[in-house]
Amino acid sequence: MGRGTRDIFPYVKDLLNKPVVVDGYCVYTSLFDIIQRCWTHILRDGMNVCVKYKDDLYYENLLYKLRAIFKKAKEIAKATAKDGGGSMDICNELADEVRAVAAEYGKDGFAGTLTNAADNLFTFLRYPGMPPTNNNPELMVRDYIVPQRNVRRKFMSQIGMAVFVVLESFTSTCDLLGLSVGSCLGKILDYPLYNIYEEYEPTRPEKSSDSSNISVTPAPDNTGATPPEPTNSPGMPALPAPGDICATPPAPNDSSGTSAPPDTSEGTV
Repeated sequence: MGRGTRDIFPYVKDLLNKPVVVDGYCVYTSLFDIIQRCWTHILRDGMNVCVKYKDDLYYENLLYKLRAIFKKAKEIAKATAKDGGGSMDICNELADEVRAVAAEYGKDGFAGTLTNAADNLFTFLRYPGMPPTNNNPELMVRDYIVPQRNVRRKFMSQIGMAVFVVLESFTSTCDLLGLSVGSCLGKILDYPLYNIYEEYEPTRPEKSSDSSNISVTPAPDNTGATPPEPTNSPGMPALPAPGDICATPPAPNDSSGTSAPPDTSEGTV
């Protein structure tokens, strides 16, 4: 499996118009509409320039300027988060400051990298909660990617890589939600329609017939009887109760026409 547009597109096709944090890889910058260039990669490239010209303090001063701009941007993001984020004018002003620093790098190749990235370095200001770096995702996959690089031809086919991506995504999601990987995997094997995210919200309110009136438990009607719990559509298996992550799917109600979850105990999932 390669890293070209055709290889990556099937995995990101639903995210093309979502804000994403990327490094400078050309495929990423051309695929996505709303991108935040990773500041860690930018500052690391600036550090590499300092190493290349280690006897010249001029480039260290330029790196200091970049760090100062990044620090100011983070302070602005924190101050404007409660108001919905920073304005486009603020982002443009900061981008101009970055371009001014890029011009000071002269003919060094980092000048072009910095100039091209300037307009996408402050997207996180307009989307409160968006990180300015992709450190967390890279750290999450490091334990899997490093062995893959060190073991020759670990993935022999695109299908093998696809299976690996699914398993890695599943285990990472369980870790982020604080759920047991083994317990959730067992539920999926027993009940393929098991949904981690739906069960993760134990206090998720239920909407009554009046969309403006939302409550966790249905209120009694005028006769004192509790309205019946909502049921699934005919022919669909009943889902576990919200809030019970490891609940066993309830048995079907023959009178309602629901069917039991498929029996996978002796088959291949």
